[in-house]
Amino acid sequence: MSERPSILSRVGLTLFVLLVMLVTGTVAAMVGLAITDNLLFVTALTWALAAPILLFSGPRLMGLGHRTMGTRQDRDAPQRPRYLIGTLLGLGLVLLPALVGRLAGGYQPMPGADLALLQAPSGTAALPAIVYTLPALMLSAAGEELLFRGVLLRLWQPVLKAKGALVLSALFFVAVHAGNPGADPRGALGVFIAGIALGALFLARGDLWMVAGAHLGWNMGEALVIGVPVSGFTLPSLARWQVVDSELWQGLLGGSFGPEEGLLFHGALGLAAVAGLVFAAAHGAFADPGGHEAGGSVDPIASPD
Repeated sequence: MSERPSILSRVGLTLFVLLVMLVTGTVAAMVGLAITDNLLFVTALTWALAAPILLFSGPRLMGLGHRTMGTRQDRDAPQRPRYLIGTLLGLGLVLLPALVGRLAGGYQPMPGADLALLQAPSGTAALPAIVYTLPALMLSAAGEELLFRGVLLRLWQPVLKAKGALVLSALFFVAVHAGNPGADPRGALGVFIAGIALGALFLARGDLWMVAGAHLGWNMGEALVIGVPVSGFTLPSLARWQVVDSELWQGLLGGSFGPEEGLLFHGALGLAAVAGLVFAAAHGAFADPGGHEAGGSVDPIASPD
């Protein structure tokens, strides 16, 4: 068994991961934009290129075994539809506060004149577009969770312990979304809380697929069900809600960046984060000091399993 990587080595590995994302993103943009101007396609292509590299380099360069990254479960683990469970959790988390906002009058159906100005289709006209939008959302959610939770959180967990690695991975999560259309401090706060909630679930379960499902469910609820922006991007949707022209409601429900800006959604994400942290603590995720925490091995020197 090789020695554990030093902090300097982990910094180098982190830079390597970021370089992988930069290169694959550049290649995806060059190829994708030559085919279409659809940014979701470019994003999905980026993850299609990056994910295999991360899955390969995790065990071989960083010593992160597949069980550590959460991509593979123990053979004796209970067999549950983990991805579906996560998706339902994410859907419920975004749709419940959205329904509260709708019933309270904060959301209203988007008028036809405004719908005509959107590039993304709505209603039954969106059905053909949803056929490619859903797989792209699935790939993007899985890729982001692999990067932020499966790789970066696990890479730094032996040094920073679970809490420090959780915060660091959430900050990386914020940084990647900082350049999106409409990004602002309120949106960054929402993304950070979401990163904590997703990371806590990952620490508790050690299961990347459940976390990727939760991420997908949130994005699906925003994009395909109620038709609000997803981190600044408007996608095809079966319905199309918009926040009423009120400073109060835009503060509560979010603006052009999406629900992650809204205080009501901050509250829902915060409750999910607290529940995830309590759940993770109950499973021993923060009870280290010797480096053996729940939710998978935290020592990055592991077999590729």
